[in-house]
Amino acid sequence: MQADNRAIFESYYRKYYSQIVIHAYRFLHNWPMANEAAQEAFLIAWRRFEVFQSSENRIGWLKVTAKNVALNMMTRALREQKLFISMCEVPESTAAEAEELPVSAELLFQNMMTEDESHLLKRIVLDKATYLELSKELGISVWACQKRMQRLLKKLKSALEDRG
Repeated sequence: MQADNRAIFESYYRKYYSQIVIHAYRFLHNWPMANEAAQEAFLIAWRRFEVFQSSENRIGWLKVTAKNVALNMMTRALREQKLFISMCEVPESTAAEAEELPVSAELLFQNMMTEDESHLLKRIVLDKATYLELSKELGISVWACQKRMQRLLKKLKSALEDRG
C-alpha cells in the first residue's frame, strides 16, 4: 500500500475507531470483545482498502463490517460453549449403569489435555475471556490463540468419540 493510502487509512482509524468500538459493544456487551471486533473491522478495511475507500459511506461500511465481525464472534463463542457443554454431558443410560462417574468436566478431561490447554479452555469457556485478552496473557497472536483453541476442541471431540 502506498504511503498516501496509509496516511488516509490512519486518519480514518483515528477518526472512527471509538465509534466502531461503541457500535460493536452494542452487540457484544463486552468492551474487550468490542475492541477486538473494531480492530478486526479495521483490518478488513485495510485489506480491502480500495473497496473501503470507494464507499460513499465509510463509517457505515465500517459499522456493517464491525457488526458482522461481532456476530461471528458471538456465533463462534456460542458454538464453543455448546461443544464444551455437550462434551461434559453424560447420557442417562450411561449414568445409570456406571458405578463411578467423573465429578466434573475437569476430572473427565484431566488426562486428555495439558495444563496449558486446560487453562486456555477454562479462560475462554468459563471466564468468557476474549481471544485478544488471552493472546496478550500468553504473549501470542490472536490468530495463534484461536488456532490453539480449534486444535484443542478437535482433540477433545476426537478423544470423546473414541471413548464412546
